[in-house]
Amino acid sequence: WSSLTVECDDADAAALLQTGYQQVLDYCRARKGYGTDVDRADRQQRMLFAIFTQLREGSRLTSIPKLYLSVKDYIYTDLTAEQIAALAVFGMDLVPGESLVRHTLKGKYISGTAYNGASFYVLDTRALKSLMKDIFGVDIKVDYRYDYRYIQDKKS
Repeated sequence: WSSLTVECDDADAAALLQTGYQQVLDYCRARKGYGTDVDRADRQQRMLFAIFTQLREGSRLTSIPKLYLSVKDYIYTDLTAEQIAALAVFGMDLVPGESLVRHTLKGKYISGTAYNGASFYVLDTRALKSLMKDIFGVDIKVDYRYDYRYIQDKKS
């Protein structure tokens, strides 16, 4: 596992990958100086996809249950070892960009809110409803009080 090489198109991320895992984690978690919360989510998703691709292409996904058993005393999960093994096998059939895709929920940054003037990324609940229908084929009921349009109107 320590020899895992992660290819990445992002120059900053690629440089960090050469310095070690802690720096990669710091890069993925960084809030200040690296853009918005949405940018941070994008960095995290890209890094996870790159790692998943390396594990899948190297047929290392099936080693995850063994790895889990060796570190389980340091991890909290409600998944059983059997469930983790089933997920690893399931992952072997996933193809990033085809059967495994990523999404970021659409929304808008709103500043000067009623919450002590704080700025928030507020969801576009119409887009959320549409995404749920497209991906899972289900209609969901959304609370429009959490929509950026509602928050903007309340602010005015």
